[in-house]
Amino acid sequence: MGRSFGIVENKVNETAFFLEKLREEENSYRFDEPQFYLSAFMSACRSITFALQASLSDLEGFTEWYELKQRELKKNKLAKFFLISRNESQKVGFFTIGGGSSYTDEMGNSKMRFYFQRLAPTSNEYIPEEDVLTACETHFKNILNLILDVFLKFGRQIDSKQFFTMENLEKSGLTIEDFELQAGFPVGWTKIIPLEERVRLLRDSQPPPDIDRVLIEYIGKNRFGEKEE
Repeated sequence: MGRSFGIVENKVNETAFFLEKLREEENSYRFDEPQFYLSAFMSACRSITFALQASLSDLEGFTEWYELKQRELKKNKLAKFFLISRNESQKVGFFTIGGGSSYTDEMGNSKMRFYFQRLAPTSNEYIPEEDVLTACETHFKNILNLILDVFLKFGRQIDSKQFFTMENLEKSGLTIEDFELQAGFPVGWTKIIPLEERVRLLRDSQPPPDIDRVLIEYIGKNRFGEKEE
């Protein structure tokens, strides 16, 4: 791979961070801070697919597979709205939030819902009727489902727990020395122990992908596609 898949995981976590900050702003009656967090969310969310391409563009089969996914995203009106809104926010300075309304939640707390700008000039033909937070969560979930599809399709190449296995060693045509180099160790670092133990040691030396928490929180599945709550 051109770059570590960790750059994609970092962008996913960055997007989740700003989405949570936007959620916290429902407890306030401010308008500047929600706009700032929305702008940051849109930029971070857009960068997930940039990082994805930067990380996997040289992986066999990825380009063709991703072209199909891009076509699906282009047909998604919400994805198109966020793409245009991000560009207008970053390149023009357009403020995406146009107003808000107060409501009382089930605990009796007074909160704010924010809504997208509908009066100022925009290239968007579609503007979501739902509140900003709901639309952001829906869009983020769509992107996370794309990332899940990446793990299901290319997990053996991007997930250390799937890469460093005896099965992958046999199927990939790589050698144990290749595995050692991939793990960041010198050739022969594990040679004093049996082959299966060498593979296990290399697998255990690698941190697991830091993405399951976000996947489970927003789409209820881990990176293997297994349902979790």
